[in-house]
Amino acid sequence: RSHLRQLISLSMRDPSAPSRLPGLPRVCARLRTAVGFATLVACGLAAGSDELGRPTFRDFPPGRNNIGFLSQAVGQDGAGYIYIASQWIFFHYDGTAWLRIPYPPEAAGPRKFACTADGTLYVGGAGMIGFLRRTGAGAEFVSLADRLPPTTLGCEDIHDALAVGDTVYFADEEKILRWHGGRFTVIPCPTPPRTRGARLFKVGDAVYAAVPGRGLCRLVDERLEEVSTAAVLRDRVIVLLERGAGDALVALTATHGFVQI
Repeated sequence: RSHLRQLISLSMRDPSAPSRLPGLPRVCARLRTAVGFATLVACGLAAGSDELGRPTFRDFPPGRNNIGFLSQAVGQDGAGYIYIASQWIFFHYDGTAWLRIPYPPEAAGPRKFACTADGTLYVGGAGMIGFLRRTGAGAEFVSLADRLPPTTLGCEDIHDALAVGDTVYFADEEKILRWHGGRFTVIPCPTPPRTRGARLFKVGDAVYAAVPGRGLCRLVDERLEEVSTAAVLRDRVIVLLERGAGDALVALTATHGFVQI
């Protein structure tokens, strides 16, 4: 306030008189900052008060949102609603709150999501395999367990899911399940115990499976065709597969970085 009085007093002096306010540059800088902030606030109010102060990035700390401390997957359906697999709980987010989606009591929770071309969200997990009928607050889990062909594991331990067009693939430690046209096809794909089965990837229009103990395979006409049996792919977890230069593929392994195939 004293600086402001000195500025007013100074403005009434003879312009040719020398300045006696050593802190003038600092005061002017503060005034410019204040004016800039006021302009920013005014622009924000003009744009819409609902957005004022709302962060671009929102976080959902465990406990405060009842999400839990282990979230295994996040998915989005064709309508834009967000879904999360949190331990044994299945949530959907409507933009304001996280709401639970019930599922069969014999299941232990979702692990993976896959969205088909028509926007339907498919779900695979521990003792659950199916899709969501409707979206948002009206979303209902529909189980496809009763449509499974007889297998040893059934849907007890689904660890991966991938959608390509209107076809969905689910993988566990004994097989890959292909859902298309209202029926399942079983593609045998045994893997060592506790490896969580094949990991599925889409590159272009092709579907690939990184099979522990075997390497990288491509799904062709409901069978697996080997692409590479290199030790770095056979014995390492592949977390990403992308198209490289020309016809090459580039894989990202969990422990050995990028590998060109």
